[in-house]
Amino acid sequence: MSGTPHRNSGHGASRLDLRDRVPSNAKDDTIKKLRLYHQANIPHYWIVDPRDSTLTVMRWTEDGFVTLLRAERGEVVLAEPFESVELVVGTLFGDDPA
Repeated sequence: MSGTPHRNSGHGASRLDLRDRVPSNAKDDTIKKLRLYHQANIPHYWIVDPRDSTLTVMRWTEDGFVTLLRAERGEVVLAEPFESVELVVGTLFGDDPA
């Protein structure tokens, strides 16, 4: 699950980059790409980490990304920018949503 950074057009459209983190690129996802996406004004950045079955949701601020949520398999969350949708975190790792 990966996306390409987009410049925020300022039209209020949500842009999101969703990363499936693997051990070989974990440092890139949390340092290099985070800086790049901040410069590109990506409003939200999610990291799906299969090593520990966690979801990290971050929001852009002028000073840098702020972590809004960290959740693990077995939790149900309302995560920006999709707060109206209940997300079963385990489904990101192939769990049956039922």
